[in-house]
Amino acid sequence: MSKFYRESLERQELIDDNILVTVKKTLKLIENSEFYKELVALFKIDEQSNESIPILGLNKLINSIIYKDGQYEKFDFPVNLCDVSLNRFTDSGSIILNILIDKSEVQTEKSKILLAETAYNAKSDYFESAYKLDQFAKFCFKERHTKLLQDNIRILNEHYQNSNDYNRNFRVLKTSDGEYFVRAITSTTHYNNYGIRFALFTATLSLKNLMTTQGWEFRVNRAEYDESHIKVFFEKVGTKFIKGIGTIKYIIEMSNDEIKREAMKFSAVYSILSEDYEIYVKPEKLKTELISIQHNFNPSTVFAHLSTMNEFITKSESEIMEDIGELNNINNPDELRYLLLRKVELTKNNEIKQERAGLTKLLQVKINTISELLSLMGKVDLIVSDLETKEYLRYLFYDVLNKRK
Repeated sequence: MSKFYRESLERQELIDDNILVTVKKTLKLIENSEFYKELVALFKIDEQSNESIPILGLNKLINSIIYKDGQYEKFDFPVNLCDVSLNRFTDSGSIILNILIDKSEVQTEKSKILLAETAYNAKSDYFESAYKLDQFAKFCFKERHTKLLQDNIRILNEHYQNSNDYNRNFRVLKTSDGEYFVRAITSTTHYNNYGIRFALFTATLSLKNLMTTQGWEFRVNRAEYDESHIKVFFEKVGTKFIKGIGTIKYIIEMSNDEIKREAMKFSAVYSILSEDYEIYVKPEKLKTELISIQHNFNPSTVFAHLSTMNEFITKSESEIMEDIGELNNINNPDELRYLLLRKVELTKNNEIKQERAGLTKLLQVKINTISELLSLMGKVDLIVSDLETKEYLRYLFYDVLNKRK
């Protein structure tokens, strides 16, 4: 797993980059995409256009994404699970797979058998896809019955050799030092490769169109990404100050999982900023419907969903601002402080468990105002470093604040 990265770009370093991106440069994000021509047509792009896109921070983000993405080669191998077998378990608990691939898929390979280590959830994906063996595989690993597991897989492979029910797509990453990793296993028929570069491109061009038609302004507030996921927080320029609470920023979060879940999703987030803290709060559910795009959508359907962005932003911003305005009506902020403390004490989140002693000590101090509660939330956020846990906190903070109703 050390071969992979988790990156984050914070607001200040993004704002410091005041170079604007041109439409022509954004095309580098999709230059190798199978959907290049279709996207150019859908967005009516002049491929030689040097028109600038006035979104601060976008230049640094695009440069970083292209550089990081270049550290891996990504292959999608259509493979029958009957042509995949277990080579061995690694010391870390992942597995090495023998994958019989078509030589024409990768001209540089000398052998049709590719040895690749599983990463993230690919091990469970493989065992569960291959004859529902996940629990049995865990037992065999624990009891060191590797040969027993290999024999069962071999027998099942032989039995289902002529079946088309086990065709899968293996997403394989090749590192710069020549190692192969199975990132995920997906459908061969209901999956379009809408990766992080595709997602960033379509989000950028959609916002550019809104900036032109609605007169809105956006900047990149922050970004979090790895080789297969991305979250970009586009801050709508123009803040609202609420006395006793702070400065409120409305933010659109564009998230992408290029493997399985939503290919793209747009969510409403807001940050509360004061001299002492900035916390990000994310409603788990709004009355305003989220924009969610699946991997089985075709590009024209993606474009149709993106065309609802104007309505989504207008309605979700209004809903959020109305929600925040009620914070000053909280009669006893300390009750919410105690609720946050209890949620930390009872959490199943692993990183928060590790930091629980420090967090509970921090949250045991009684407060009197909503501003003090928000300051505590800001301190909690600073203690946590893991990106997924920070996402968990955004939902948690909203849930606590929402309990006032």
